[in-house]
Amino acid sequence: MELLCQALRWTADAAFQIFYYATKFVHPLLGFITYWFTGKNELQVVLEKNIPRQDRVLQVEAILRKWKAFDFENMSKCSLAEIYEIASTLCYENNLHNRKLKIRFKYCLEKIIGYEKLLKNVEDVRKIHYNPYDKAHEKQLLKLFSLLKPESQISAVDQRWVELGFQGKDPSTDFRGMGLLGLQQLIYLCETERQKSLAMLSRSLNPRHGYPFAIVGINMSFLTRELLLEGHLKSFFYAKSRCHLSMQELHDVYRYCFYRFDQLWAINKPENEMAFGEIRAQLKADLLSELREVDLGNRIKQFLEAEKMSDVLEVYDSEVMANAAALYDIAVKIDPFLAELSCVGERGFRLLKDCIENGLKMEKPDEDVVAQHLYHIFNLMDSFRHVKRRTICHRYFNHVCTILDSLPALTWMSVASNPVAFIQDVIEIATFYTNRILKEFPQKENGLHVQFVEQWLKALESLKAFVQKYYADGFTWKNVTPGLSTCDATDVELFDKPLPPPPPPANLSRLEKSVEDMHQKLFAQINKGLDITKGLRKVTPDMQMHKNPTLRTATPVCKPTVAAKPAHLTKNLPSAKQDTTRTPVLTCDDKKWFIENHVNNKDIKIEITDMKQVMYIYRCENCVIVVKGKLNSIALDSCKKTSLVFDNIVSSLEIINCQKMQIQTMGTMPTLVLQKTDGCMVYLSKEALNCEVVTSKTSEVNLLIPTEDGEYEERCVPEQFKTVWNGTALKTTPSEIA
Repeated sequence: MELLCQALRWTADAAFQIFYYATKFVHPLLGFITYWFTGKNELQVVLEKNIPRQDRVLQVEAILRKWKAFDFENMSKCSLAEIYEIASTLCYENNLHNRKLKIRFKYCLEKIIGYEKLLKNVEDVRKIHYNPYDKAHEKQLLKLFSLLKPESQISAVDQRWVELGFQGKDPSTDFRGMGLLGLQQLIYLCETERQKSLAMLSRSLNPRHGYPFAIVGINMSFLTRELLLEGHLKSFFYAKSRCHLSMQELHDVYRYCFYRFDQLWAINKPENEMAFGEIRAQLKADLLSELREVDLGNRIKQFLEAEKMSDVLEVYDSEVMANAAALYDIAVKIDPFLAELSCVGERGFRLLKDCIENGLKMEKPDEDVVAQHLYHIFNLMDSFRHVKRRTICHRYFNHVCTILDSLPALTWMSVASNPVAFIQDVIEIATFYTNRILKEFPQKENGLHVQFVEQWLKALESLKAFVQKYYADGFTWKNVTPGLSTCDATDVELFDKPLPPPPPPANLSRLEKSVEDMHQKLFAQINKGLDITKGLRKVTPDMQMHKNPTLRTATPVCKPTVAAKPAHLTKNLPSAKQDTTRTPVLTCDDKKWFIENHVNNKDIKIEITDMKQVMYIYRCENCVIVVKGKLNSIALDSCKKTSLVFDNIVSSLEIINCQKMQIQTMGTMPTLVLQKTDGCMVYLSKEALNCEVVTSKTSEVNLLIPTEDGEYEERCVPEQFKTVWNGTALKTTPSEIA
C-alpha cells in the first residue's frame, strides 16, 4: 500500500514537472514557429487584431508579463513621458514600424500602467490608519456626520455614531481594516448622492430589516479593493476611453456596489444582520457575471446618469418650483386676476422641468431643433402676448409685464454658452417693472404687493442659481457615447485610408490673361474719343415710329407665355395678400374703454362719466374719435391716419407705433408721450401750453400753439441731436439743422 502511494506521488510530481516545462518551453517554441512562418512576433499579431480594446489590452499585458525585462512594480512610478519613451523602445525592439500599431501599443501600455498606478494609490490610502488625535482625520469624520445629519453637531466620540451604523460610540475603531479609504468613500457617496444616501440610511434604520449603514459602507470599500486586486476590474477600466485612471472612477464603482447591496437587501428582507455574508457573496457573484459579460460599464453609466437626473430634478422641485408655486398664495390674497397671472408663471416653470427631464434623456439636437424642444414654453409666451396689449390701461399692468417679460428666462436651454448671463438680463428687465410696482403700491393691501415682487424675483434668482450650479456652460444633453465600446478609439480610418488630396490649383494664369485682354479692349475703345460712336447702327426714318405710321398699327411683340405651376405645388401656398379683417370693438369694461380695429369710421363719439376711466385705442385706420368729458388717460397703439379730439386728461396721452396722426385737446393735457411714431400733428389748447412732451424714435412731430388771434403757430419737435463731452459729463442739445 505504501509503495502504491509512493508511486502515485512520483507520478503526480512527474506530471507537474512535465506541465511546468511544457508551459515554459512550448509557448516560446510556438511563438518562434509563428514568427518563422509569418514573419510577425506574438505582439504584432495581437496588435493587428480588430478586437475590442479591453481584450487587446489584456492580451498585451499577458505578453508583457512573460518578459522578464519588463518590471511592473517600478512601472507605476513612471511619468507619461517615460511611458512613451519605454513604448518607443519596445516598438523598435519588436519591429513595430506601422504607425497604427505604435499608437495601439502606446494606448495599451498607458492602460496597463494606469491600472498599476491606481492599485498603488488605493493601497497607499488604505495603509493610512485613522488617527483620532489628527485634526485633519477628525475633520473628515465630522464631515461625514454633517452630511447625513446636518441639523445637529457631534464630537468624535459620541453615542449617536451608532445611528449611522457604527459599532460603538468611537467610530475610529471601525476603520482599522480599510484605513482612510473607507472614510473617504463614505464621504464621496454622501457628497455626490445626498438624497440617495439619506434614503439608504433611512432604510438601514428599519427595525426589522435594517443593516448597519457605515459598516456596510466600509465592507463595500473592501469589496471594491478586492475586485481591483484580483484583476476583475481590468476589463472594466481597460474598456474606458480615458487613458488615465483616477480614484473618482473607483469611487463610482464603490457607489454602484453600495447601491446594488441596498437593492439586494431590500429584495431579500433578511430578519437579522447575520445574512450580510450571504448577500455580499451574491453581490460579488452578480458583479463578476456582469464583468464577464462586459456589461458593468454600461450598468454603472446608466446608474450614474439616472442618479444625476433624479438629483437635478429634485433640486429643481425643492428650490425653483417651490418658489414659483408660492407666488400663488400671495397673489390670491390681492386679486383673482393676479392669481391667474401667477398660475401662468408657475405653468412656465413646470414646462421647463419637463424640458429638462426630456433633455437629459435625448441626444443633443441641432441648434435649429432646440427651439422645437422648447415649443410648449414658446407657445405659452405667444398665447399670452395679447394679454399685455389688452391690459395696457389695467391697474395691474406692471404686474403683467413683470410676469410675461420674465418668461424668456425659461428658454435658457437654447443659449449655447453662459445661460446665467442670459437669465440675469431677463431679471434686470423684470426689475424695471417691479420697481414701478413698489413705487405704486408701497404699503397697499398690507404690503402684499411687496411680497409679490420679492417672491417672483426669488423664483428667478433660484432659477439662476440652479443653472449656475448644474449648467453654467450650457445645458448638457444626454451623452450617447457608450461606457463600454467594442471598437477601439485608435482604430481610426485615417491610419488605413489617407486623407484625400487637395483640389488641383486653379489655372490663374489663364484667368489673369483674359482679364488683362478685357482691360486692353476697354481702354482701346475709350481712346477712340468721338470716333467711338462710328460703330453704332444708323436708325433710318422707316424704323422710327413717329415717322412711320405703319409701326403704330403693328401687333406688339408679346412676352412668351409662362406655363402655370402644377397644382400640387400651389394648392397649399397662402395668397400674397391675406385677409386681415378684424372685428371692430367699442366697449367699456368696468373703467376701461376699448376702441379697436375700426376702419373709415368718422363718427366715433364717447361720453365720459367718471374721471377715473381710461381709454385704449388699437389698430384704428382713417377714423375720427371724439371724447367728451374728463378721463384719466388715453393710449393709442398701431393706428394710422386717425384723428382724436378730447376735452381733458388727468395724467397722460400715449401714442405708440402710429403713423400720420392728428391730436387736438380742448382742455388740459399734463403729459404727451410719443414712441415709434411717424407723423403727428398735436393741436394744443391754452390750458395745455405747459404740457410735457416726451418723444423717442419719432419723426415729423409738430406742435401747433394757439395765438391771440385764434390761429395756430406750428413748431416742430427736434429729431436730430448733438452730444458733446464738456469735461465732466455728456451734454446733449438739439442740432441746428433739426
